[in-house]
Amino acid sequence: MKMQSMLVVLLACILGMVMAEDFCVYYYKNPNYQDEAGFTCASVNPGETFGSHSANLDVRSFKAPEWLQVTLYSKYYWGGKSVSFTGQQGDINPGFTVHSVRVKNTKTA
Repeated sequence: MKMQSMLVVLLACILGMVMAEDFCVYYYKNPNYQDEAGFTCASVNPGETFGSHSANLDVRSFKAPEWLQVTLYSKYYWGGKSVSFTGQQGDINPGFTVHSVRVKNTKTA
């Protein structure tokens, strides 16, 4: 019986890793994906969020998967003014100085 329980736990862990989506968000200083400013890569499960609490990027465009909601914040630790986009954004006008980022996997589990 112990072996069966261990197999169930192992299977659950493997399924959890398979369901997580890997992603990268590439930030650019200029519109139309010109002059890369930085990037974020991680893995997030459907419906869950991931955040980076300290950055310092001037962003005018970014590339991201279409299922990823990206929220840019003007202050550290997700404070201040924020703007949200789903998928890539070719022109953020006016430009935005990003100090923290939160992303959400919009796919359903």
